[in-house]
Amino acid sequence: MSLHTTHRTLVLPTWLDEAGEMKVIGIQQFHFPQKAVFHGANPLQNPTDTPILNPTIRPPINNIPTAPIFSQNQSYSGSFTIPQQASEIFDTKNTNTYFSIFNLIQNALDQIFVTSSLRPYAAQAILTDLQNRGNDLTVLFRVNMFGGGNVDQNTIAGIIRSNLNQLQNQIGENARIDPNTIFVFRMFL
Repeated sequence: MSLHTTHRTLVLPTWLDEAGEMKVIGIQQFHFPQKAVFHGANPLQNPTDTPILNPTIRPPINNIPTAPIFSQNQSYSGSFTIPQQASEIFDTKNTNTYFSIFNLIQNALDQIFVTSSLRPYAAQAILTDLQNRGNDLTVLFRVNMFGGGNVDQNTIAGIIRSNLNQLQNQIGENARIDPNTIFVFRMFL
């Protein structure tokens, strides 16, 4: 059976050259069938041409993989508190002092995750804000990673708690993080 075809022209993107003349990357002609390949209520039962794949042939059920090939990327949001460290510095977000402290905490957090058990997942800490809450300073952050297997919010919080001394030393002598204020939850995007 021969199908009649019709020609369609596709004009690829254009731009103006230095002289202001419109230039075209190229013109391509495609051939489309005028007649449908399938007809009737159920196209798989009434093909007018031989289909490329036979839908009645299915692989055996034991060929289905038991584990996913690709893991879903994961994001977590979290916070912790540094008691008695509130300051007017954290009320104005565009000062050099604010940026200096922000970068110090960002680097300390990032160092923890780069050297943690999450390294194979390329876990990256991203500091999002520093906020005064009463007399305390609250640190808000995100952790993004590829895959993650059995990682959950408790794993992320556990990594921060187990590296609390390292984090405090990198931030500075007065930075005593309250371990009871470490909160992490998973973000579903």
